[in-house]
Amino acid sequence: YVVAARDEGLRAFLGERLPEYMVPSAVVVLDEIPLTPNGKTDRDALPDPVFEPVSSRAAETRAEEVLCGLFAEVLGLAEVGADDGFFDLGGDSISSIQLVSRARAAGIVFTPRDVFVQKTVAGIAAVATSTVDLVADEGIGEFPVTPIVEWLLTTDEVDTFSQEVLIGLPEGADFDDLSRALSTVVAHHDALRMRLDGGSLVVSADPGPVHLTRATADAATEVTRARERLDPWSGVLWQAVWFERENRLLWVIHHLAVDGVSWRILLPDLEAAWEGRPLAPVGTSFRRWARLLAEEASRRTGEVATWRRLLGDVPSLLPDAAAEPGSLRLVLSTEDTEPLLGKVPGVFHAGVQDVLLAGLAIAVRRWRGTDVLLVDVESHGRHEDVIAGTDLTRTVGWFTSVHPVRLDAGAADAGAVVKQVKEDLRAVPDHGLGYGLLRYLNTETSAELAALPAPQVGFNYLGRFRTTAAGADRPWEPVSSVDGDGGGTAPGSHPVELNATTEDTPDGPRLVAEWAWHDGGLTRADVEALAHAWFAALREITAHSADPDAGGFTPSDLPLVSMNQKQIDKLQSKWRKRR
Repeated sequence: YVVAARDEGLRAFLGERLPEYMVPSAVVVLDEIPLTPNGKTDRDALPDPVFEPVSSRAAETRAEEVLCGLFAEVLGLAEVGADDGFFDLGGDSISSIQLVSRARAAGIVFTPRDVFVQKTVAGIAAVATSTVDLVADEGIGEFPVTPIVEWLLTTDEVDTFSQEVLIGLPEGADFDDLSRALSTVVAHHDALRMRLDGGSLVVSADPGPVHLTRATADAATEVTRARERLDPWSGVLWQAVWFERENRLLWVIHHLAVDGVSWRILLPDLEAAWEGRPLAPVGTSFRRWARLLAEEASRRTGEVATWRRLLGDVPSLLPDAAAEPGSLRLVLSTEDTEPLLGKVPGVFHAGVQDVLLAGLAIAVRRWRGTDVLLVDVESHGRHEDVIAGTDLTRTVGWFTSVHPVRLDAGAADAGAVVKQVKEDLRAVPDHGLGYGLLRYLNTETSAELAALPAPQVGFNYLGRFRTTAAGADRPWEPVSSVDGDGGGTAPGSHPVELNATTEDTPDGPRLVAEWAWHDGGLTRADVEALAHAWFAALREITAHSADPDAGGFTPSDLPLVSMNQKQIDKLQSKWRKRR
């Protein structure tokens, strides 16, 4: 409660000077503070604060104006205000990297960590600078493989393990201009010039030939043919196919050189190269990052006890029966997806992935009757805050990190499960980066970790992708996903795997769930039951979040005090009653 002419900008002002949990959730402007006969504040006479969302103020500086536009562009929104929070609007860790990269192209420099700490347009604008210090970095030459590459080398799908995208082209596209643009991008990004050499990777200075061909068949057939032409051992990591009649380009890239974040770098760069614009510089090279990971692996031995505890005995989810592998695709409606990505995470001061995993834990509990879920969580792996002095916002490569998490779904209601799962995820040291280092790069610890029980469920949230309506291609944006004979799908390292993606369609966002099951005795009926239970749990969490008393803080939100969840809930309950 304040006596002031107006409250505009007060929360942003306090946010620059106080920890987040000390910034008021609402500001009530009064002509005067009501007093009791004894001269003390008459709390009963204070009007109730309004906690409903209000229109955020307009941008006041150039940085805020640019960031408002970039928030809207990255998240597919019509308008964003200066006090709006990135994650409250549906952002996630992957899209935050995209935000950082686009902002730097506009001359506004900040880090992905700044997005997590500051959250709002105003907060980020306040800490942003106009320059970035790039460390001299030689990306050419030999270097050790990363943990995810070491894992791939243990499978039998090394040669064809790829990702692909089909994109629309501008009018007048021709073969020679496409060749020139592709050559420019390959010359700029080291990972596209890599090759496998035994247990190492080598980046060549020579971009090599342009692997562009003309289509003679349908897209699915061309995907299969392109994968067959890949050869990571000789440095053939990509193939492009021009569909002249459809005015589209199919780009197939071996997974060694690309991940979900990389596509968000490559497609805008391909457009820039086509138009003859210079490509923005790359910060930390993939080669340097791999070397830093190898050094970091020797410093992580203290984490072994943590991973040993997480991978303790967990009830099996698998029936004792033989079954055929398969796949399943389900789509959550826009009506259900919009609040799930926006309002719900904000209510719990959580991220989208926290909510999705809480729903999965609830679904598995109802599916198999176990309160504990051991799951391998896949993340983008570009954790610059773990290894200081690195900048991966413009680096192309396969950075994926996979680590186990033990989730507790034993709480009585959906909200309590979200809070517990959020804390389970926060308890993992450094986003789980150390697990892969110790499991695959440290010879002293790899055998012990390999012998521990493995999660039977794998989970990966790939973030948001903009898609177009049928027949409404936009130049340089994905038209749709295509697939051939399955050679580009991930090797089945878990009996059941869930890959989730948010498609930003012209009609709004849709959560797409791609389920796959392998040698674990599961039938299609088993996985369909789990898949529908997951969507039901997500709807339940959304419904729970509509309760005015739902959500709130958890211990990880309050690092300067020592309080457990029960104490926090009790304190918040008293505060809500006073409201």
